[in-house]
Amino acid sequence: MRGYVLLAMLLLTGMLNANPLLVEEPKSDTKPSFETEQLVFWLEPGKWRMEGDYGFVNFSSDPIRQAILFPIPSDSLQSMAYDISVTLGSDHKPLQITSVNEQGFWFDLVLPEFSFDTVHIGYSQRLYGNSASYILLSALAWGKPLRYVSYTLHADPILQLESLPFSNPEESVTEGMNTYQWDFFDFVPKTNFDVRWY
Repeated sequence: MRGYVLLAMLLLTGMLNANPLLVEEPKSDTKPSFETEQLVFWLEPGKWRMEGDYGFVNFSSDPIRQAILFPIPSDSLQSMAYDISVTLGSDHKPLQITSVNEQGFWFDLVLPEFSFDTVHIGYSQRLYGNSASYILLSALAWGKPLRYVSYTLHADPILQLESLPFSNPEESVTEGMNTYQWDFFDFVPKTNFDVRWY
């Protein structure tokens, strides 16, 4: 809940600062602004699942329709993603997935003028080794820091974790799972979300 309050405050500030009189004339290549992400991972032997909320803003006076690539690592250690879902907003309106392959999937994002909304994405992968990875570095392609990010990892206690993606997590136990949580503001990723265990 804390994350959603922060998200609303940050995005509202951005929208209020987006005075239509100060915005450049709309261009045909106007793109949404990627502002926040709040991700939750569940790690179990042989499987992990990701559920994430991604905050996008349209600061333009024109509606935006944008094809977005969502990269998912797939190799000898991680299967292609399955049970993929992509929805928009609190009413979870399904968004069209236009292509799925070993590198991830494409979906179409549509945002009205001067608006913000949240894309919810979920997927699962089978794991064949002692590691799991989620691509964070693709956020660099958006050209600016993310205003707010939250990452939560729930790990089966049978897995003895060797390394976590970030230091100094908040640690707890949630429904029998070891939980690690991080919050960052003005976040620029320097590595991917990689987890290893013995």
